[in-house]
Amino acid sequence: MNEIVNFRGETNNVKAIRNGMAVKHNNLLDLSLYEEYGKVKKVPLHVLDGNTIDTQTGVYSTEIKGYYGLLNVKTDTVIQTKPVSETYKLVPHYNLFALQNNNIFDSSLRDKKMEIHDRLYEDGLKAHRTIYFPELKVDVKQGDSVMFRIDIFNSINMTWALQVFTGAYRSLCRNSCVFGGEKAYHGISKHTSGLSPESMIGKTVYSSDMFLEHKHTMDKWLHAPCSEQNFSQLLKETLCKNTDKYQHLKDKVKFNEKLHDHLLDNFRSELNSGNGHTLWSGYNALTSWSTHTEEQRGRKNQNVHEVRRKRENQVRNVLDSELWIDLENASRLAN
Repeated sequence: MNEIVNFRGETNNVKAIRNGMAVKHNNLLDLSLYEEYGKVKKVPLHVLDGNTIDTQTGVYSTEIKGYYGLLNVKTDTVIQTKPVSETYKLVPHYNLFALQNNNIFDSSLRDKKMEIHDRLYEDGLKAHRTIYFPELKVDVKQGDSVMFRIDIFNSINMTWALQVFTGAYRSLCRNSCVFGGEKAYHGISKHTSGLSPESMIGKTVYSSDMFLEHKHTMDKWLHAPCSEQNFSQLLKETLCKNTDKYQHLKDKVKFNEKLHDHLLDNFRSELNSGNGHTLWSGYNALTSWSTHTEEQRGRKNQNVHEVRRKRENQVRNVLDSELWIDLENASRLAN
């Protein structure tokens, strides 16, 4: 376990994780993990052709018009040699999270307690910041509550689109909770000329009020009946349903049986914890799968952050499915 000193002289626990670095702290202004990546710019690419001399470098080369590499100004090193086009909109991590800080300070969230997790992956080419707000929480039932959180994913190497969303964190089982539809903000945009980080981040700070309204939604899930058969059918028709690449097997394999059985085991675990045959048990079975990726694989995986991000999006799709909505509405009709 290493330590890092932040801007206020406080120490933060830092753990080296495979393929990245994670820092946990409570100082919103501490962007020290991203400082090295605060000044990145596009630079022209050249072909060494032996014919044309570059007057600035003295090297015989020709500029490739309309294509650029990415240079870390602070370290004077090229961090991305794969060409990006003129329309590629570079958003350095430091600038992005500084923008987020400004939005929080201009909102009612500035007075709330915060717990911040900063992460870098793949030598700093990818970043992920999560801010938890312990004082903004919803009590689903006694001993079972969820707190508001904001997540931002970014890359400077064309691998990730900018993804900004609001969600929650369930302390009881350490699940990261996601919501579908209009129940939370979820924005994703490629790094093209139309990208507006200001607009995307601006919407997160106003989602806290929307989050507190989740009390009604989660209370509904807590009381909505969902049998093991209901949950199994939901999985077969959504998350575990065969994809196009398995078309040739469809007569034999209708769904991903291994994933189906794993999620059904998660559902049964929720039953044993006292949540009963409810949609709340189904929801937590899904978010347990999307959150605890390392434990399931039984080893540290260098792409665990990719897996978790993908799975959370898959859970959102389940929550937006007709089958899930039907189960929600069945509870309302029964009452």
